[in-house]
Amino acid sequence: MLSIIEHFAYFLVGKDFKVFTDHKALVRVFHSSTLNNRLWRWHVRLVDFTFDMVYIQGHLNVLADAIIAAGLARPTTVLEPLQSLEEVSPS
Repeated sequence: MLSIIEHFAYFLVGKDFKVFTDHKALVRVFHSSTLNNRLWRWHVRLVDFTFDMVYIQGHLNVLADAIIAAGLARPTTVLEPLQSLEEVSPS
């Protein structure tokens, strides 16, 4: 996730976006007030970005499944602009 955000930093700095992931523990860690050294370093690298991390169940993460099936990548997260996901974000 960190490398994806940093790769697209030019497009993401100053914009609100959501990161959808099926990694429930990662979502909990980012909403925690206690961070170990490694996670603190991640936090420092991500401080310039405004994003929400949202858990989506693995079987509902169809975009990631399609990308993997096509052999294009092995993502653990799906990153989309906020405005295009308003109608599909889980409530």
